[in-house]
Amino acid sequence: MDPVTLGMAKADVKKKYAPVVRLSSPQPQQATSQAPSGRAIVGIFGSTLLSWSSFGLSQSENSGTTWTSKALPADVPTSAATAGAGWVVLFKGNYYLQAKKTSDGLPGIFRAAPVTGATDFTWSTSLLNGSTGSNIISTALAADANYIYWAEYGDPATGPSVWRSPDGTTWTKVLGPDTFAARHVHGIFPDPYNPGHVWLSCGDAGSAGYHYRSTNYGATWTIIPGDLGTNQAWQAVQVSFDADWIYFGPDTTSNFSAFKADRATLTPRWTGKQSHRYLPVPAGLPSRRITDLTTTSGSATITSATAAFTSADVGSRIRTTGQNTIPIDACIASVTNATTAAVYSSKAATVTGSTTTAILGGGAWGAMAYYGAVDPATGIYYFVSINGVAGGNVDGLFAVLPDGTLTLLDILTTSPDGKVTIDSGKVYVRGFWRPTLAL
Repeated sequence: MDPVTLGMAKADVKKKYAPVVRLSSPQPQQATSQAPSGRAIVGIFGSTLLSWSSFGLSQSENSGTTWTSKALPADVPTSAATAGAGWVVLFKGNYYLQAKKTSDGLPGIFRAAPVTGATDFTWSTSLLNGSTGSNIISTALAADANYIYWAEYGDPATGPSVWRSPDGTTWTKVLGPDTFAARHVHGIFPDPYNPGHVWLSCGDAGSAGYHYRSTNYGATWTIIPGDLGTNQAWQAVQVSFDADWIYFGPDTTSNFSAFKADRATLTPRWTGKQSHRYLPVPAGLPSRRITDLTTTSGSATITSATAAFTSADVGSRIRTTGQNTIPIDACIASVTNATTAAVYSSKAATVTGSTTTAILGGGAWGAMAYYGAVDPATGIYYFVSINGVAGGNVDGLFAVLPDGTLTLLDILTTSPDGKVTIDSGKVYVRGFWRPTLAL
C-alpha cells in the first residue's frame, strides 16, 4: 500500500474523522501540566496518581492537584534516580512496584494494598528478584486480568528473562536466555483486544527476534514473522493497541517518527505523513556557521580552528552544506577542546576535507519516538521524542491524527524518558500530562 496514504485502514475511512484540533498552537504548553518538585508519574489509576522524585514516593487523589507522601519498601532507596525506572501496576486489587533494591542494586517486585489519605503503604519484601546485571525500564511491568508480567532490562550476565505470575507471589520464568537471544527486553504488553495475546519487544539483539508474541498468556512465545520480527530497524520500546492497528514507538534513529502494523498482515508502515524530526522547533536554539570544518572519511572526529566547541554543543546537530560530508542529522557526541569534537559514532564522515562549511547547533527534535500510546476512542497516537547524541536536542510531545497529520502538542522542559499512558481522558508521560484531543 502506498505509504503516502499511510495505509489507512477501512476503519479509518469509515469513521470520517473531521479533526477540530490542528497543528501546534503558538503557545503549545497551554494545555500541559507538570508534577512539581521533579516528580515522575509512576502509576496512573484514574484520578489517583503515584509519583516518585528525589524525595520519595507520593500519591495524589485529585489528578495531581495535591500530593501526600507515601512509604517505599524498606529495601528501596528514597531517590528515584537510584531506584531506577520505577513503575506501578494494579493487579487483582493490589499495587505492584518495580524498583532497584538498596541491598544489592538489582530489581525487585514489591506488593502493597492501595490506601488513601495519610495512611502509608505496607509493602511486602521483594516477590521476584532480577538476575545479576539486570536493570528496569518503565515498560517492563504489565498485567492483564489473569497474570502479572515482568521482563528484565539491561545486560544480565546470562541474558534477560521474562516472568509471569497468576497471584503476584509465585513467579514462573516463561522466556529466558536458554530459549531466546536478546540483549534487552524493552517491554511486555498484553493486547486488550485479544485476551491471552501478549507482545514482547526487544532491542540490540543482533540476528535475534525483536518482537515476540504469545497467544496463551505468555506460556509460550514465537517471533513475529517478517521484517517486524527480525529487522532491527523496527525494534520498539513501547507497543500499544486499538481494534485495527498495533502501534510501535521505535528505539531507532531512522527517519520515521513511529510506525504501526495492521493486525491481518503485521506489515510495518508509517503512522504519519512526515517525520517529527524534520519539523521546525518553535523558538529553536540559535546556530552558528563554520567555514573551516575538517573531516576525514571514515572518522567521527571533526576539527575547526574557529568553531569554539564547548560542552554545551554536546547533542547539537552539525549539518554540512553543499554535500553530505557528514550524514544528515549527525550531532556532537563529545567535545575534547575548543577545536576538536566527535560526532555520534554511526555518523562518521564520508568525505575528507578541510574547508567544509557547516551549521552547528539549532533546535532539532530528538530523533527517537521512544514511547507512545494510542487513544482507542479516537485513533490518535501520542508519542514523545527523546533527545541525546543520537540526533536532536529538544524533547517534544506529538500526536498523529488518523488522517496522518503530525501535530506538535508541547515542548517538554525535562526528559520524557518514561512510557506514555492514556487514562481517563488524559495522556501522561513522565511528569507531564494533558487532555487528550477530541475529534
